[in-house]
Amino acid sequence: MTWNDALGNVSYVLIAFSYLVTNMLWLRVLAIVGLVAESVYFYVAGSGSLWVAIGWSAVFLAINAVQLVRLLRERRATHLQADERVLKNGVFAPLSLAAFRRLMKAGRWAAVAEGTVLTVQRAPVASLHVLAQGQARVDVDGKAVARVHPGGIVGEMSFLSGAPASATVTVTQAARVFQIDSATLHALLAGDDELQAQFHRALGAELAGKVLALRGAQAPRVA
Repeated sequence: MTWNDALGNVSYVLIAFSYLVTNMLWLRVLAIVGLVAESVYFYVAGSGSLWVAIGWSAVFLAINAVQLVRLLRERRATHLQADERVLKNGVFAPLSLAAFRRLMKAGRWAAVAEGTVLTVQRAPVASLHVLAQGQARVDVDGKAVARVHPGGIVGEMSFLSGAPASATVTVTQAARVFQIDSATLHALLAGDDELQAQFHRALGAELAGKVLALRGAQAPRVA
């Protein structure tokens, strides 16, 4: 067996293995390596008639390369920062990872000092706030009625109804907050049916929890 034949056999063995593995990442890697080896084999050992085969190998190689890049990006996206995990494992649990990433990309993270007012009762609410760290106090008509803990949302009722804030929310412990403008969020949801359905499901669960808390069915957790 010549080295050309050996190269050809190796290329087909690699391609065959790519069909056997169940991990899509390894499937793409083996297919790419096998197709590169196959193209080299065709070029070195073949005649001019094999340029057609080389061309199609290049097409399949490009397809697998694009899919490999997509898989690597998706795998990278699964690594959430600590603050993101608080939100994804909590209030935004109904969101798929892809939908959650789209939401995070549309907003911003901010360090919020103690004493910062997030919403003012009877005033318009420009942004939705979700605490990942810290705490806040909820006041209605000057009376403290609840506290916001990590994972709690501020401003969701105004976002859903378009009404002014029903309470004043003040940060009582330095916080790390995810913020997204209401207008930006409305536009994002309007163009993304999947995210819209999952996001409203998350808000529905959050509001249901608050209603139960106010009724005394459980300890108040968020405003």
